[in-house]
This record gives sequence, structure tokens and C-alpha cells, in this order.
Amino acid sequence: MQLKQLEVERKKIDKIDKRMLELTLKRRQAAERIAEIKNKNKLPVKDVVREKLIKKKWKKNAKLLGLSKKTALDLLCKLLNESREIQTAKPNTNIAFQGKTGSFSEIIAGKMFNKPNLLSCRSFRKVFEKIKCKKAVIGIIPVENTITGRIRETTDLIVSLKTNICGEAIIRVSHTLIGKKGQKINEIKQVFAHPETLRQCQNFLENLKKAELIAWFDGAGAVKKIKQKKNAVLIASKKVAKIHNLKILKKDIQDIKTNKTRFVVIGNKKCSKTGNDKTTVFFRVKHKPTALFNALKPLAKAKINITKIELIPDKNNIGEYLFWTDFEGHKDETKVAKALQEMKKQCISINVLGSYPKGMEFKV
Repeated sequence: MQLKQLEVERKKIDKIDKRMLELTLKRRQAAERIAEIKNKNKLPVKDVVREKLIKKKWKKNAKLLGLSKKTALDLLCKLLNESREIQTAKPNTNIAFQGKTGSFSEIIAGKMFNKPNLLSCRSFRKVFEKIKCKKAVIGIIPVENTITGRIRETTDLIVSLKTNICGEAIIRVSHTLIGKKGQKINEIKQVFAHPETLRQCQNFLENLKKAELIAWFDGAGAVKKIKQKKNAVLIASKKVAKIHNLKILKKDIQDIKTNKTRFVVIGNKKCSKTGNDKTTVFFRVKHKPTALFNALKPLAKAKINITKIELIPDKNNIGEYLFWTDFEGHKDETKVAKALQEMKKQCISINVLGSYPKGMEFKV
């Protein structure tokens, strides 16, 4: 009987511990918001009067609850120290990107933002994870290309994680064949490149009959490999050749000379209306005649221009699809907000991924 009661009491403690952690997290989040306000208004971190008042309240409440003053003040001291650490920490300005120095994601980040603090990630998924765990405030990822179309890995991640989009940019991508000094094209045995890059350069690569094509997580990151191997080359930006003192064997090897890639900025940043905005949503409709027509009708009625609509397979259900749609306007505009409300009535589900300024175009 006593052992059963022991387990009952332990379970009660477990629930209390969980609740304490939840409340500690809420307190930390409040401290982060206070830090933002203090930074904006240039207020001091330590407020002596406020801390004295808190200690007085804790002593009073501890006495009413029958707790020792020492226990209460020891706990309060730890909480106050954490709050000060949060408030003295420098604001996170890291921008996550996939690849190494010289990758197109790194180059576009440098063009979009002034002296950015860049955080290199091995994979696209890692970019999303860095934002989730707050090691980066935003991330930059490619979502579509004029040669290969939708970049499946990144768009699938955006949809599955319902990630907020807060910006975009389009770059004209020039792929460059890079090797060691003295390397001849007709002697190439291995080509290292990102899988997307290999797809964008198929016509040129078909002429390298003896070469093995090796999909690498990052073209810029394959430098070490080609330096170790004989007759190995990589495909990357011209910047990679310059940084690592390598030879440019051939420029513009992509299938289409005007090859362009659209990048989006992801993160929790909210964008205000600029008058030249774009909104991205994805939605699902029933399998019945006119379902898609009725879902899009509110946009047509409001004379809102659709700039993109694409079918994305539902990974969990064969024959089920989502519709990724970009259209002009900001979700906070009256006519756009009204159209979205009307669309909700026609869809099984609809998610607004974000409204953001239309992107500039860059050449690299």
C-alpha cells in the first residue's frame, strides 16, 4: 500500500516539475521581450529598484506559503541572473545558408544584406533547424530554377514545416567548371557538384564521356576533394576559383545561358506593406469538378494577379496534391485579406506562408 502511495506522489512531483519548466520557459520569453524593449529604448539592463521590489514580494509570498526565505531567494537569484544574461546578450543577426564560402546562397546573402553574419550549413534542412533553435534569425534557400523548375527538397521543407517566407531575390546563375592548374578538359575523370547543379548542366556534361558525375552536398565544399584527386574538377561559382587559387576551365556551362534561380528568405520576420509585394500560400481542395476554379475565383474577382501556381504531391497520400500559389499584393491589404477569407471557404485547408517585397534580380 505504501509503495503504491510512493508512486502516486512521485507522479505528482513529475507533473509539478513539468509545469515548473513550462513556467520557466514563459518567464524566459517574457525576459526576451523585455530585452528587445530595453534595447530599442536604450534602457539599462539592471533595474535596482525593480529587483528590490521583486525580492520583497518573494520574501512575503515565501512566508505566506511556509517556505524558507533562503530557498525562495536562491531560486529568485538564478532567475534574475538568467534574465540579465538574456538582456546583455547581443541580438542574433546570423543568416543561415546551405554550403560553403563561394556558394550561390552565400553570394546572394551578401548582395541582399549589408555585411551579414553568415552561418554555413551542410544541408538545407540544417538551415531550417538553425532558425528553429534561434541560432539564426533568417535563412536563404533556393526554391526554383528556370532549367529544372521547382527545387523539391526546399519547397517540400517549407510546406511540411509551414515556414514563414519574408523575402525573395532572383539571381542569374553562371556555372563554372573549375580544376587545378594544368588540368585539361579531355582528361577529366570526376566531376563534383551539387545535385541541382548537375541537372542544370546536363548538355555540357554529356560531352564528358569518361567523367564520373558525383553529386556532392555543396559544389564550393568539394574543393578539398579535387585537390586530393587527379583529374577531378568541380562546378561552382567563379568566386570559388578565386578564393582557392584554382583554374577556371570553362565558364557558363549551364544548359541555358540566362539560367536564373529564385531564392527566398525564411524566418519569423514579418514584413510590412510596401506597395510592391507578393504573397505565398499553399492550399488543398476537394477532388471534384470546379474545386480549383472556385478556390482561385476570389483572387480573380478582386483582380489580383497570380504569378505562380504549382502542384505539389502530398507525400502521405498518393493522388492527393497541394497547390503552391504566389500572387501580387500583401495579406494586410483589404482586398487581399478579403480574398483569402473567401478562399478559406472553398479549401479543405489553406496556409499563408508570408507576404514580402518583390525581389530584386542580381547577376553573379
